[in-house]
Amino acid sequence: MDYVHLTHPFTSHSDDAVAAQHNSALGVLERAGMKILLPQARSLFAAAGARVAADMVSIGRDIVQSALRQWQLRAANPAHLRLYTPGQLLFRPGAGCPNATYPVRGRRPTPLRYHAMMQAQITRAAKPMSVYAHGRAQVHDSLRMIRLGLNLPDGGWASDVWAYTVINTKPPRPLHCRPHRCGRYPPPD
Repeated sequence: MDYVHLTHPFTSHSDDAVAAQHNSALGVLERAGMKILLPQARSLFAAAGARVAADMVSIGRDIVQSALRQWQLRAANPAHLRLYTPGQLLFRPGAGCPNATYPVRGRRPTPLRYHAMMQAQITRAAKPMSVYAHGRAQVHDSLRMIRLGLNLPDGGWASDVWAYTVINTKPPRPLHCRPHRCGRYPPPD
C-alpha cells in the first residue's frame, strides 16, 4: 500500500450532505462575517471584494470559491512535495510551539520558542512545514527562517507555497494579530 499518496476513504456522506455543509459554512462567512482586527488584512479582503464595516468582514462565497483550487505545498525534502486537491488525504505536522512546565511556576511559554520549532522542521523534518500563527511578526520571521534555512532564491520562494498554518476562532469569530514581541526582526511593511 502507498502510505504517502492516500485518497480520502470516506464515502458515508452523500454529495448533497457535503454540499449542504459547505454552503452552510459559506453562509456564515457571507452573512455573519469575521472580526478582522488587522487593518492591512481588512484592506486585502476589501480589495478582493469582501464587504468591510469597521472591523467586521463579510466574505462572499465567490471569494472563497475562487480560493478553492489545486495547489502544491513544498517541503524541505523535495520528495515530500504534496498536492492539495479534492479527495487527497494528507499527513503533516500540526503541533504548536513547545512550552516549559514547572511544578511550582506552571506553564511558561517563551517568546522565541517558535525559533526552535522552525529550526527542527527545516533541519530534521522532511514533510511540509507548519508556521505558528501567533501574530504577523512571528509569521514573517518564520517564513524568513524557511527561506534562509533552505537557501531559496527569490523567484522560487515567491512563486511556491512553503508552509501552512491553522488559525482557530470562536464567536464573534475574531482573527487577532498580536504585536511584535520577539525583537529579532522588524515587523514587515
